[in-house]
Amino acid sequence: MGNQVLKYSALTTKIRGMELVFEDEGNVSKLANLDSVSEFVSFLKGTKSYQLLFQRYEETALHRGEIEEILNTSRYIDYMKIYRFANKQQRKFLSIYFMEFEVAIIKNILQSIFDKRTLSYNLSYFHEFFASHTKLNLEKLKAATTITELSQSLIGSVYEGVFDHVNPETATLFDYETCLDLFYFTYIWKIKDKVLTGFEHQLVSKTLGTKIDYLNIMWIYRGKKYLHSDTNTFYRFVIPIHYKLKKHQLVKLIEANSETEFLNILGKTYYKELSTLLPNHNFDQLYHDHMHKLYQSQVAKYPYSIAMITSHFYFRGEEVRKLISNLECIRYQLKRNEALTLMKKEGVTY
Repeated sequence: MGNQVLKYSALTTKIRGMELVFEDEGNVSKLANLDSVSEFVSFLKGTKSYQLLFQRYEETALHRGEIEEILNTSRYIDYMKIYRFANKQQRKFLSIYFMEFEVAIIKNILQSIFDKRTLSYNLSYFHEFFASHTKLNLEKLKAATTITELSQSLIGSVYEGVFDHVNPETATLFDYETCLDLFYFTYIWKIKDKVLTGFEHQLVSKTLGTKIDYLNIMWIYRGKKYLHSDTNTFYRFVIPIHYKLKKHQLVKLIEANSETEFLNILGKTYYKELSTLLPNHNFDQLYHDHMHKLYQSQVAKYPYSIAMITSHFYFRGEEVRKLISNLECIRYQLKRNEALTLMKKEGVTY
């Protein structure tokens, strides 16, 4: 453990200095009582985390999409700061995490292709750093207006051929995004075994494996309850990784003939608690609550470890998601109680 403290003391200090808005309970009340977008921007200008990102904009000059884009930029800025402060071994892990940003950009381009709109992704704060850490051809990516052009722009990267098995004549945006997610989770699950060992490997496997298990359970449950999807559809879109949810259990869940049978089978797995909670609770809420507690417990037990990095990225991502939900509440002029109710439905907890 002494060695871990030496390895992570400087980085832990750096991360602790990256303020999260929702660490201050007073900010929760302030956000819930904002009445306009301009007030929202003004609030963010007064925070340590977002001041520099918003200071060059007038409060009344930004629309919702631009604000959301700037908020997401904060995650890239955090990554850049942490990477520059990390040692050689820590950077190997961060290189894996970098894929999340690449996938986000590819998804944004997919959305622009399907919506037939101009790409809105702005990497102005991050472009030089991003370009030096990726094998993606950013210029070709941004210029892609069809799936064929997008696929061609991915040649030479790990994403080459990722859409080869998607039927372009019938595929939806969901099909392409899910295909990309399947590749992403499968790839990082394997690559983590090459760059992490021992205790660090155990910590990352637990958070990543739990996330994958939850996503698979959520997809199958929703398919059974709301979409009445056929068995082949489940097999196409389930992430082929097994952590605490074993392969034979996953197969049984897929083959279940009803929601009731699904819940009975789930009740015999590691995630048996979900079998009693799912019928009466929002799954997104359950997922975010569980992951929040998991990351929180890891960083509390092991502050001088890789858990400090993974938990910060998770909580920053959650904060951005909460802020965007706050923005939506302001947009629809919801009162405080209505806003908090909506955010709970969206899986947002304070």
